[in-house]
Amino acid sequence: MCRHPFETTVLCRENLPHKIYSRELVEMIFIQPYSKISFVVDAGIAKRQTAAEYLQQLEGIGVLESRKVGREKIYLHPALLKLLSES
Repeated sequence: MCRHPFETTVLCRENLPHKIYSRELVEMIFIQPYSKISFVVDAGIAKRQTAAEYLQQLEGIGVLESRKVGREKIYLHPALLKLLSES
């Protein structure tokens, strides 16, 4: 599990296609311990369908974990949750 933004950045650069990896996307997932498609869209990183693919890719490499909450899917950031609980 990644513990720091730098490690997450390296993991994303090495394991995500170039078109998906962006500094803005990695920074966004460190703003709060969970993400939603609408967060990616509102940040201007991608449109809805592409934003969903980006979050799925981040889940696929182990950075995020998805949970169904009502009709919506949220993506938890377990490394960030762990860091926050340690402080």
